[in-house]
Amino acid sequence: MTDIDRVGENASVSRTAESLALLDAITSSTTVGFGFVDCNYRIVRLNEMLAAIVGGTMEEQIGRTIAEAVPHLWSDMEGVVRQVLASGEDVVNHELTGASAADDDDRHWLASFHAVRGTGGEIVGVATIVFDVTERWRAERFSQQLIETSNAIVLVLDADANVVDFNRAGEEITGYTRDELLARNWDVVVPRDRYPEVWDVHRRLLDEGAPHHANPIVTK
Repeated sequence: MTDIDRVGENASVSRTAESLALLDAITSSTTVGFGFVDCNYRIVRLNEMLAAIVGGTMEEQIGRTIAEAVPHLWSDMEGVVRQVLASGEDVVNHELTGASAADDDDRHWLASFHAVRGTGGEIVGVATIVFDVTERWRAERFSQQLIETSNAIVLVLDADANVVDFNRAGEEITGYTRDELLARNWDVVVPRDRYPEVWDVHRRLLDEGAPHHANPIVTK
C-alpha cells in the first residue's frame, strides 16, 4: 500500500466516523425526532423523541408498522410516505397534528421525509426527521387572536410596504375590507406625498428596528 493509498483510506475512515457521529447526534437528540422505516412501512430505527410520541420504549417499536405505532397520524402520513417510496423525491415540512403519548393536548410537528437508497441505488426505505413546533404554533395563534380582537389597526407589511395581513378593526376604521387591501401597497391608506414622515419611519424601521410612531391614515 502506497502513502497515497493510506491517505485516501484515512480520509474515507474519517468521513465515515464523521457521518456516524452526525447520525448519533441526530438520533440521540431530545428536540429532534428521527426515524427510519423500510419499504413495508415497518420501523427499523427511531430515537427517544419519536418513541415518546408513540409511547413505550424504542425497542418496543422496532418492527411495528407506522399504522400500528401511530394510527391517529398514519392517515396524514401514508400518502407522503408512499410518494417518497415511489418517486424517490423528498417531502419537507409536512405538517402533522395529533395527540402524543407524552401529552394529552394536541401537538404540532413539521416532518420531512427522505428516500434512503441501498448501495445499488435502489430505495430501501424512508428516513424521517421531525421537529416539534407546538410552542411556535401556539404563539402564532395567540398573536393572531390579539390582532383580530384589537380595537386598533393592526397590519403586517412586507419590506416593500405591501399589505400582508390586516385586522377587523382596520377594516372598520379605514373603510377598506381586508380583501381590498391584501397585496396592495399601504400607500393607498397613507399617501407618500401627504405623509412623507411616515415613510421615513418605515425606512428606518427596516434599517434600524421598530420605532414608535403615530401613523395618520386616509379613510376610504
